[in-house]
Amino acid sequence: MPTIAITGKITDASGVGVEAILVTLQPESEDPASAQVMSGVGILLLPVSVQTDSAGDFSILVEIGFRYRLIIEAIAWSRVFVAPDSDISFHLLGLVPEIESITDYQTDDCVGVMIGDPAPLVDKVILTIKADPISTVRERYRDIRIEVAPTQYGAYVEISTVIELEEGVTFYTAELDGPNTEWYRARYSDGVPTDYSLYSPPQQADGETEELVISVDELKAIYMFGVDLTDDDGNPFPDRMIEHYIKAAVARMEKELDIPITPLELVDELHDHYAQDYGRWGYFQLHKYPIICLREVSFMYPSQSEEVIIDPEWIVLVEAGDSGQIQIVPGQGNIADVLLIPGQLMPLWSGATGRVPGVWRFDYRAGFEVGDVPADVKDAIGMQAAIGLFNIAGDLVAGAGIANTSISIPGLSQSVGTTSSATNAGYGARILQYEKQLKTLIPLLRRFYGKGTRLEVA
Repeated sequence: MPTIAITGKITDASGVGVEAILVTLQPESEDPASAQVMSGVGILLLPVSVQTDSAGDFSILVEIGFRYRLIIEAIAWSRVFVAPDSDISFHLLGLVPEIESITDYQTDDCVGVMIGDPAPLVDKVILTIKADPISTVRERYRDIRIEVAPTQYGAYVEISTVIELEEGVTFYTAELDGPNTEWYRARYSDGVPTDYSLYSPPQQADGETEELVISVDELKAIYMFGVDLTDDDGNPFPDRMIEHYIKAAVARMEKELDIPITPLELVDELHDHYAQDYGRWGYFQLHKYPIICLREVSFMYPSQSEEVIIDPEWIVLVEAGDSGQIQIVPGQGNIADVLLIPGQLMPLWSGATGRVPGVWRFDYRAGFEVGDVPADVKDAIGMQAAIGLFNIAGDLVAGAGIANTSISIPGLSQSVGTTSSATNAGYGARILQYEKQLKTLIPLLRRFYGKGTRLEVA
């Protein structure tokens, strides 16, 4: 395997180089239970050390592509990195944006009223990028630049999207157009730019057809911070398990609020005709909301051979679709008396009760588009998903099913007790806190977003 050199210099407070400072290189596999192997080459998980020379300089070789930790105890330095493809100064190691996930999806970008055939689907990708430690990164860089290429080793081109680094913000997202087969990489710049960091490893969209409301990495970093998400053997919790709890939390929140959170397509939703409503500008309350876009409104009386498509210029989305209410304001006449049909005006018969069942039909898209879920709804989903994981992690604090453990040898003994018991999880306090917050938050969300809270004025 080819190697590159990591170089650096250690000085005292006056700037004089210091000799014999120990610099240790520790191979660091992603999985504690796995070895480091690449292209048929494996490396020993044993440290290698060098010392600075009389001028305080050092140089240590690493194999390109492998993961390491560089430790310089004299200056309290410890950083994990993946060896780049060219020589580098040690102070730049690890300061690389990490592309946590790339999710691809398709959308027709519909907004508001769009009568007729849906627009062609457009390929989109959402990149979630981690900048950590953000305080250190912002001391040197100002933004994140993204490059794209048709193949992993192709000619990369920088896209116009520039992500500004913000104080205290670790995770960033970028929604981009383009084929979901392309490869992406990112690097920091100082904003001019005259100084760049190394590139993140190239990644391709993961091919998932379902976008999670909150990513696995966001859940870990925001709602599970400080929690050891590994089993007794050091194996990390599988992403599949974490994704399950996120999806379950979304499904529960949809039931709590009685609204779709992820986008939902509805076709031929039937509504009755009420003469008293349509005499007041054709009021309708659709079953699902918020409305992302209204694709088609049609009317079909039982005696008609084909449906009548309502002119989109007649349609008004109340509160931009957030309430699920629409009104029909015809260009001529009164909607209670006439419907515009090619070549004629047809009286609308509604019988003695003023009601005709199931003659109006609505095609629309409801919910929140990818990346547009409100922060407070997303917060509730994150806490709900974390509770399930806390229950599992809590059982493993001292080992599966262990509440207390002790070790003893002649003359010495040590006992460790946890909060785990037959009725309490190891992270019971955090679970109770999240449940308390949800108990306060969900009624507020239900009043603002949920059904039964909108005034219906006929």
